[in-house]
Amino acid sequence: GTYTLTMLVGRGNNYGTGNTSSFSIDGSGISNISASLDDYSTGSGATLNGTTVTGSTHTGDWMLITYTFDVAEDGTQLNIKSQGGTGNINTLALASVPEPATASLGLLGLGALLMRRRRA
Repeated sequence: GTYTLTMLVGRGNNYGTGNTSSFSIDGSGISNISASLDDYSTGSGATLNGTTVTGSTHTGDWMLITYTFDVAEDGTQLNIKSQGGTGNINTLALASVPEPATASLGLLGLGALLMRRRRA
């Protein structure tokens, strides 16, 4: 299936001022990785290059990153890479993206229930 991993990265103190951190993911059984830089503080100077997000996260600066990827098999290993001296991963959220057919069937079923209730 397809999954999304959202990460909020940042640091609240002045450790490593001027240094940058890079974040990326990889792993066995994972394919079609894409990344988006959803939001970031002005001071971070965040950039997105392919699937690597780089920025400075000292003194309260932060970045919000979302990765989307496909998982092909059970026993998949997901690696989150953080390189550099100033970044902390503050929050992680992993969610499964429903297949379009599953979502459509769910809506069709809901519609049928509403129509049945309306006729009764």
